[in-house]
Order: sequence, then C-alpha cells, then structure tokens
Amino acid sequence: MLNQFFDWAYFRWGFVTLALDDSKRIVIKTVDGRCERWLCTGIDAQFNYSIPSVKLVTYDTISNLTVQEYVTSPVFKDVLEAVSAAADKQDVEIASLEYCPKCLSHKVSVYSCGRAMKLCSDFSVCSKKALSNGRTYPLTPLNSDQQQFLFSQGEDDLSVLPGDVLASMAQLDWQSTDIPLLENALDLVSEQSLIPTSSYENLDYSFSHFNRVQSTLLHHNVHSDNVNLVLATTTSSGKTVCAELCMAEALNRGKKVLYVSPLRALTQEKYEQWGELFVGRYSVGIMTGDYSQKLMQSSGNEAADILCVTSEMLDSKTRKKQVEVPCWIDEIGLVVVDESHIIGTERGHAVEAGLMRFTRFNSAKVIMMSATMPNVADFSTWLTALNGLKTYIIHSSWRPTALTWHFNRIPETGNYQQNKRAKIAEVIKLVRDVKATQEKYLLFVHDKATGKELVKRLVEEGVQSEFHSASLKSSERHRIESEFKDINGNLKVLVSTSTLAWGCNVPAKNVVITGTKRGLTEVELADIMQMAGRAGRSLPADYYIVSPDASCFVQSSLDRLSLGLLAPDTGVIVDKEEQIIDLRTHEQYPHGVQVAEHANPMRAHRKIRI
Repeated sequence: MLNQFFDWAYFRWGFVTLALDDSKRIVIKTVDGRCERWLCTGIDAQFNYSIPSVKLVTYDTISNLTVQEYVTSPVFKDVLEAVSAAADKQDVEIASLEYCPKCLSHKVSVYSCGRAMKLCSDFSVCSKKALSNGRTYPLTPLNSDQQQFLFSQGEDDLSVLPGDVLASMAQLDWQSTDIPLLENALDLVSEQSLIPTSSYENLDYSFSHFNRVQSTLLHHNVHSDNVNLVLATTTSSGKTVCAELCMAEALNRGKKVLYVSPLRALTQEKYEQWGELFVGRYSVGIMTGDYSQKLMQSSGNEAADILCVTSEMLDSKTRKKQVEVPCWIDEIGLVVVDESHIIGTERGHAVEAGLMRFTRFNSAKVIMMSATMPNVADFSTWLTALNGLKTYIIHSSWRPTALTWHFNRIPETGNYQQNKRAKIAEVIKLVRDVKATQEKYLLFVHDKATGKELVKRLVEEGVQSEFHSASLKSSERHRIESEFKDINGNLKVLVSTSTLAWGCNVPAKNVVITGTKRGLTEVELADIMQMAGRAGRSLPADYYIVSPDASCFVQSSLDRLSLGLLAPDTGVIVDKEEQIIDLRTHEQYPHGVQVAEHANPMRAHRKIRI
C-alpha cells in the first residue's frame, strides 16, 4: 500500500519525501517550503495499516502549525479515491490562504469585539514579543537509505542501524515500480538481464553491457522491427545509444537515417560523434543554419547515409519537397527526433509541422526521445496516426547515476540589477576553487548580458573562462566546445546560455545555474532539468539551487510532471538537511534532496547549483 500512496502523492504533488510522525507512522510529505502537504498513510514502521488514520494535512513550516486536516470520507470504497477527493478540497483552500508579508507565515481569523480580523499565525515572534513560539516540527525525516530500504523491504523495522540499512540495500534486486503501465509500454529488464555489447556485432562499444533501457529495446526487438518508439527516460539513461541501435538496423537495410534536433550545437555534436562511430561504413551529413545552401549542396550532404538537421531545416525541406528534385526525403527509413518536448514550446511548430508534412511523403519509422516529455501516451497515439505503425513506449525514471538536489538561498534586495549582481557574486564564490580542484564548471545564464558580465568578473578573479551563445559564429562556438570537452585542456569554466542545455554531452563535473528567472519570466522546469542533465553524465550528481530569500524555487505542487513550471515559494529551510525520494530515480539509487549550502565531502560529487 505504501507504494500506491507514494505514486499517488508523486503524481499529485511532485517531489515528495517520507517521514515518521510522533506515533511512528509513515507520512508522505511535499517540499513546497511555506506550506507542506502531508499524506498520513496510517502505516507504521512494521507495516501495520490503519485505514481510519489516513488523512491529509496542510502544515505551515514557518509558524509550525497545522493549517487544516482533511479526514478521508468513508463514502468511497477505495481509499485513494477518498484521498483524491480530500486533496481537491485541500487545493482550493491552500489557494485561498493569505500570508503575513513580514514573516511569511499564514494568517488566521480571530474575533475581537465581534469583528473578524486576520492576524499572523506566528504573531508573537513576528511582532518581536518573543524569540520563539515554542513549537517544534512534529515529523522525523528519513534519510534516503532508510526510505529506499522501506520501499524495498517494507516488513523490516526502520530502527535498524544505518550500516544495516546499507548492507541490506546492497543485496536488493531493484525493480521498476515507478511509472503506471501504459498501452504498448515496455517494462525495463532487470539488472540480471542486461545484454552484453559483444553480442551485437553491428556497432562497437567500449562498455561491456547495454544498460536497462538499451537492453529493453533489444529484448523486444524494437530496434529491428518496423515500429515507432517513444523513448521517455531521464538524462544519462542512454537514449543516444538506443537511437544508434535503431540507426544501424536501418542502415543495414539500405535505408537512410534522418536525425532532427532543435539546437544547432546538438546537431553539430551528433554529426561529429556519428562521423567517428560510423567512419568507413556510412557517410554523415549536416544541414543547419550554420551552413550556406551552396555549401550543403556542394559537400554532398543530401547523398549522406545519415543526415543531421535542425527542426527548422526539416520544416523548410518538407515545404520545398515538391520543387527540390531529386529529394532525399523519399529515401529515409528512420527518423530520430531528439528533445521531442520542444513541441510544447514556442519553437515547437517547426518540428511538429515538419514531421507531419514528412509523413505525407514517407511512412518511415519514427523515434521520439526526451527526458522531459510529460504526455507520452499522446505522443504514441499521434505517431501511429501519422505513419500507421504501431508505437511502443519506454517510459521510466531509472537512471544509472543518483541525483541530489541542494537548495541555497541568497539575500534579495528587491532591485533587479542588485539581485543580478548578488547572483553573479555567489557564482564567483562557488567556482573560486577551480584552480585547486581542476574540476570543470559549466555555468548557465538565462540572458547574454548576464553571461558577458559573469565572464568579465571571472577574468578579474583570474579564472579563465569563455562565453557560449547562439550569437557567436559557428567556428567560434565549435572552438569553445572542443576546448571545454578536452579533459586535459586549460578551459575549466564555460559560461553558456541554453545553447548547451539540451542534449549536449560535456565533461562538466559541476553545473551552476545562475538564477531561475529569464528577465521577469520564470524558467520552465524542463529547461532546469535539461541543464541539470549536463553534469558529469557518469558520476553521482549534486544539484544546488541558489535563489533569493523571497523566491526559493521548488517544483510547483500544482504540476505533477517533468514539464511543470517552477513556481516561487518561500520559507525553504536552509539550516537542516532533508532527504527526498524522487520517483524519477528511487527504483535503483537513493535520491537525496539536501536543503543546505554544502555537499557531503565523503562523496565524489557532480554538482549543479542554481
């Protein structure tokens, strides 16, 4: 029952964590900062289950007061239906809450002389009449090891020592329980069913076994059958190798492959990467805005076996299909659409219209890949409607490396320029030890002015850095990318706009995301997740979020999927640590969200600071 409660809470609230209440019963709670939502499961540490104890709670973490309790109605036969009904009422009442502008705790109604008034719920502290309200936080958070142990071996007592928990976890046979089963969805194979790379002769890889995602693809023959695929797995989960397996099969049958991505940098990267992988066997061409029409035609791109294009180029070429003869569109046997979630953005019309127009002329197999694709079932139905082929779905939160998020805060002055300078100063502080550690840092900014100012400040601090943006000439961008990708190179710090955020592989152990606003607009969670995915790619990751005190950004409790918006929230505690199980990763590795300004020095970290 715990897993059912957890799945419900995750898809309803987003990031959630486990804790124990005073009665040692398990509580699933959000990390929304100002007001937490609790699902009191009625399950104790020995997994005794009491249905009457199931309830929802809204809790103010600033005043340490329960705002409202919602007891589940006995009218419903299913307890989750009752919880959902209570959650609907909870959503409405939370939206109507008012907060004290001074201390940010919620307001409560009081009556004086027959008149209703709304006062701060932490009035004694807020008015400085007392140093403390004497109330303490009633839950005991569980660390990531205990949570993982609880999910996998729930009958065991949580009072076991951490060492025993770790020892037990090491013996677990991890299974995926995170994503609800969809039609034509494929469950990931277990770690014991991984396929050796030596058994696949078409491509030569340096690693010994395909991972769980790649082995699932091979096990079900998706790579060789004439079927579509929606590949919605996390960053670093091996989606590119899945595409290469399908590409090799199409090429062996004498068909051409079309690769589509929304960014020129990503298209260029794949062009260079596959030029090395398929060297001597198949030719690779590229069509982007960085190359003139005359140059693309003279270099024999249209005759290439693998053609890498941007989504805008796909849109353009399909429009001109009738007038450009001969046309390579008819020879395509596989279309790989990378970063497919672009369809949901303002630039999405190019790939959407281009793909729809393409399928009028050619019913080739289509693969859509993204780490932040919310509606995989809709994509599956759409692809089948376009080309008439059956569409399989691989949708999983599994990833080969653990993720840890850290939330840091910086003072907010209220002035935009002052806030920008404060964020830049914090970033400078974070990368100041680059000379001693020799680690690489990738610093993301959301506008070019901030990027240029950041590079200027870094140079003043004696830190060599470069600025990567779409306004640079293609030769300059390629030079900067090559220098940064050189593990032994001198360029340790790279400042970039979102041009490197989607799909590009860089050897940055640390990622710093400078703020969470683009001007006055909130940056979408999908972009933040993509930026986070650039770190390390093979090591455990620590993600740091640095935001002003009055705008601590966490996942909005109103959006339950990866493409949700980041919403401003207040009161995120920075003087304690919490461990959060993220459904994106909890099936294999502990995923801790550490609300602190430091990392565990005992681990090798991939760090992402926002």
